[in-house]
Amino acid sequence: MDVSVIIVSYNVRSYLINCIRSVQEASPGWKVEIIVVDNASDDQSTEAVSAAFPDVKLIRNPVNVGFGAACNQGVQVSAGRYILFLNPDSLVDRPVFSTLIPYMDANPSVGLTGCKILNEDGTLQPACRRSFPTLWVSFTRLSGLSRLFPHSKRFARYNLTYLDENEMADIDAVSGAFMFVRREAFDQTGGFDEDYFMYGEDLDLCYQVRKAGFRVVYHPATTVIHFKGRSKSVHVDTRYHFYESMKIFARKHGSGNPVFIGLLNLAITFRYLLAAFRERSAGLLTGLTDVISLLILFESLSAIRNGRLFGYPDYAYPVIFIVLIFVQVAVYLSMGVYESATPRRRRVILASVVTWVIVSLSAYFSKDFAFSRLVLFGSFLAVTATHVGYRELIRLMSRVPQSRRVVVLSGPDGLAGSPWFELRVVFQHRMTLKGYLFGKPVSNNSQQVEGLWSDLPEQIRKNRITDVVLDTGVMDFQAQVHWIQWCREAGVHVELLSVTGLKETLLNDILRQPDRTGLVYRLVKRITDWWVIRGLGVAGEGRKEPGKFWIGNPDKARRPAVFTAHYLLNDCFPQIQREEDRYLLTLFYNRFHSVAMDRLIMERLVKRREDRA
Repeated sequence: MDVSVIIVSYNVRSYLINCIRSVQEASPGWKVEIIVVDNASDDQSTEAVSAAFPDVKLIRNPVNVGFGAACNQGVQVSAGRYILFLNPDSLVDRPVFSTLIPYMDANPSVGLTGCKILNEDGTLQPACRRSFPTLWVSFTRLSGLSRLFPHSKRFARYNLTYLDENEMADIDAVSGAFMFVRREAFDQTGGFDEDYFMYGEDLDLCYQVRKAGFRVVYHPATTVIHFKGRSKSVHVDTRYHFYESMKIFARKHGSGNPVFIGLLNLAITFRYLLAAFRERSAGLLTGLTDVISLLILFESLSAIRNGRLFGYPDYAYPVIFIVLIFVQVAVYLSMGVYESATPRRRRVILASVVTWVIVSLSAYFSKDFAFSRLVLFGSFLAVTATHVGYRELIRLMSRVPQSRRVVVLSGPDGLAGSPWFELRVVFQHRMTLKGYLFGKPVSNNSQQVEGLWSDLPEQIRKNRITDVVLDTGVMDFQAQVHWIQWCREAGVHVELLSVTGLKETLLNDILRQPDRTGLVYRLVKRITDWWVIRGLGVAGEGRKEPGKFWIGNPDKARRPAVFTAHYLLNDCFPQIQREEDRYLLTLFYNRFHSVAMDRLIMERLVKRREDRA
């Protein structure tokens, strides 16, 4: 066996499928085995792999044991003389094995090799070549000096940005997204250190390989595209693991100087707190808005009641108001109101009610809080309306359709004609689909084919295209790299998709959305239904007869409700016939519904009827 490819997966089903396929396309001529270690995914990843790739070895972990431990599990059942540790959200170049295996065979002193790793927009990922975090390297990295002076050999040693990205070099460490390791070197290191959970294992393994007398080499002759961050959710918890991993590495391999360890811990703690602050910036901004609105509304109603501003006794300022602020913020935090900029209305209203009850009951314990019942109740109503209102405004503004125009580089058996792709692009992300470009001419133009891939520059100029989707199911790796780099230079956003797993990805997006069929939703929909059907001149469609589909009771006729979900199923996507797929489409309408979606559905209905006429 030449190579054992070990992929650790966690809830990245569609990316995992594409990753395995790219490895298989690079395997002809070599004996390659693929081992997938699943860390307790709940997105049916293992079932999809078993069905699509029966020859792949699959290890199912009941719990998430971490990256390093999962890699060690894969090595135990592997047989290759080389081991490739590969992230599931990666695509490898076809000549990857024909490039690296002969190189490693000819250079027995090399124990570990990394390749050029590109982001999905074609830029180089700096982590594909690194130095160990010594005191000076850590300082320049954490202080930001490496970013200020990226071409300085003194300041940019962590990511080695002063080196030519197309030149081979001996380095300290490579990225864990792609690590091509000689088995003898791996065995001498004892494998991955399982004290690390999510970050730092790759850095530690490179250190151990060099310590065992082998070289670590950056080899840019072959390329990998890495959708960085897709294999995990980047939030404060993952940053915590990253900084904790740096601490473990410093304690394990540092000089042992307590001053160095202390300074590094201080810098890491500061960077973690800064990252946490940035992560919660939306909640902090809404919290500040809540506090200011509380003070303004409470004082305004008090002024109306007392006939003048600041009519409370002197002792009330600022003690009483500080207590009010503390109670509101504490309740809102404990009830999760600040977890996002637009929490659900019910949560905000309930938190406001709890705040009002606590403040009202405080009057029984201290006469200083014996506010006027009229002021207290009026403030409660005003504050609740304000806090719910501006959040709904943010929500509505975020749903305003953007003028994004997309063209797809695909083929007859790819994304073109896929209803799930159209749902994702047009209905979920509100893009205007300007058509498909195929690699070869086709005789049947029933799929909105506007030309060939080579026509993309003209399409961008003529239709003012803002987004380009590359169909990885029909486009080879070199073509993907070419168009990614071309789109980056043209200033156009590019995304890589495949029809494989697209429906499952859409289902995961649907299940993450809240159920929108509550009372407030139904009331709002009555009004928007009337606006949509009157605005488009389809008032005749305003009555939902018993038995026709619409969210709510199907046996009760309503006016002027318009059953747009019925049209979505039967007019926009009549090719969807399987019962489970139609139910998925119904869920999609329910979870992603908006006025813009209803209007789009009705516009398509009107156009379809005009075409028939």
